[in-house]
Amino acid sequence: MYSLTISHHNLTYRCIFYSERVWAGVMAKTACSKYYGVLVRQTESEQLEAFGEIELALEKFATMLWDDDDSNKMNGPFFNGREHPGLVDLTLFPWAWRFPVFETYRDERFKIDPNKSNGLLKYTNWLAAMCAREDITRTLPIWDEYLDHIGRYADGSARSKVANAVRDGREAHQYDDEKDDVKD
Repeated sequence: MYSLTISHHNLTYRCIFYSERVWAGVMAKTACSKYYGVLVRQTESEQLEAFGEIELALEKFATMLWDDDDSNKMNGPFFNGREHPGLVDLTLFPWAWRFPVFETYRDERFKIDPNKSNGLLKYTNWLAAMCAREDITRTLPIWDEYLDHIGRYADGSARSKVANAVRDGREAHQYDDEKDDVKD
């Protein structure tokens, strides 16, 4: 007979890792993918719908950011109370950093306003904590160059697999390598 011995620490680690993989997938589909819905879609109602879904995703994300006064949990500024960014933080951040382009290419209604809710305030504090890390900021493009680059998505002229999928009514993460191929 074989006995299965799993330490409490090992089991806890596996559960946290699995949970974070799930959360990373949720953020990729709900917050990150919707970024292109705001930019590529050209009707205001579709843009506002995608932006509303981003805000809901960020509110959900914020439920896993702990307040300083929550003594029952770790108190780091990152997902799940970590002291350093983990998988979920690193999945969301590239898109979170880009969300302010909405204010440039759309208008003030597309601003993530920390005064709107406690969740968006927690998200804004998380974003500030991420941007305060030199190991994160050194990977960022120059903002004005990024704005120039992404303008093609905002005016609907971008030709990429992601843009083609979004124009076709699918989510950015649902692009098809063959169907959405960009022909020269």
